[in-house]
Amino acid sequence: MRILRVLSLLLVIGLLVPAVCGCHGSRAMEPFVMPDGLDMTREYEITFWAKNDTNIQQTRIYKKAIEDFQTLYPNIRVNLRLYTDYGKIYNDVITNIATKTTPNVCITYPDHIATYRTGKNIVVPLDSLFVKGNKKK
Repeated sequence: MRILRVLSLLLVIGLLVPAVCGCHGSRAMEPFVMPDGLDMTREYEITFWAKNDTNIQQTRIYKKAIEDFQTLYPNIRVNLRLYTDYGKIYNDVITNIATKTTPNVCITYPDHIATYRTGKNIVVPLDSLFVKGNKKK
């Protein structure tokens, strides 16, 4: 159940945060600002990239979390793209940073994220979003 809550939170954050888009290493994006709320009258789409298409149980967990999330937020569509290895995710993110076609949410290794962060405001740290009650600093 905890993994479903974490995945749901990641999906919401993915809606609000263009997690890994921009131009790799040469340009900056505007800093992330937490919105006051979510416009439930608007349609949204989230792209979520993850590894595990070879692990049936993990794939079921992702799909169930997305189903539960979309039940709570029927105006948000989640597009799941599964990969066979993290290297392919890394290559696709790096390739797509320049065109701003990277996913909103991506499960990847910390050293990959370090590379994505060579540009300013390309990756948004989630630490402040996990503070109890989402207190603003």
